[in-house]
Amino acid sequence: MPTPLDVKTLSLAVAQTLQMWVHEKYKPFLQSAQPGRFTDEWFAWFLGQWGVARTIQRDAQMQVCRYIDVEFRKAVLQQDWLYAVDNAAAHLREQQWSIRGRLPLSLVSKIGFFLSPSKFVPRDSYGLKGLNTMRQRDKKARIQTQTYYAYLQSFNEEFAAVESQISAEIEDKWVATFADRLGCPSGILKTGALLRKTFDNYLMRTGGYAPSW
Repeated sequence: MPTPLDVKTLSLAVAQTLQMWVHEKYKPFLQSAQPGRFTDEWFAWFLGQWGVARTIQRDAQMQVCRYIDVEFRKAVLQQDWLYAVDNAAAHLREQQWSIRGRLPLSLVSKIGFFLSPSKFVPRDSYGLKGLNTMRQRDKKARIQTQTYYAYLQSFNEEFAAVESQISAEIEDKWVATFADRLGCPSGILKTGALLRKTFDNYLMRTGGYAPSW
């Protein structure tokens, strides 16, 4: 049986997720059946906001934006979508759009989340550290993921073990009240995408991430 989630950390993760769902920059993706388009302006803002600007060449930002808005968007809808992030990150490196030949998995996975939040979750060092912290508590081996595919598989495994705990928290009265005050549609509270991002936020906080608010 998995270790119970920390109540305070989970509550903060829920609040953070709800605020994200009503954010004006994210609503076209998270509150729409068809995700919005990635404009140059939005992409430049995203790179700074999510701390991934350093992963790609400054003069390649427009090319990367075009690629993810067209080719990567198509790949997310294919049957082999599980490998879409790894393949796209490899393409950015092959095109020499990434910094010093790095594999920009963090950037691509975060874009993947906006294109399909029910499939993808962002992958970064905080989330990975949080995931390993949880695994150690349950006496599981640490994971050393070199691919997004492997990270997503491990995330899904841990999420399945705690999904009922997260769902129970979201069904608590305070969440409905908070969501209503934010103007968040009540139907969103029942979506798998919101539960998965809440767990991602929980992992990030467990891994040491401290939002400014």
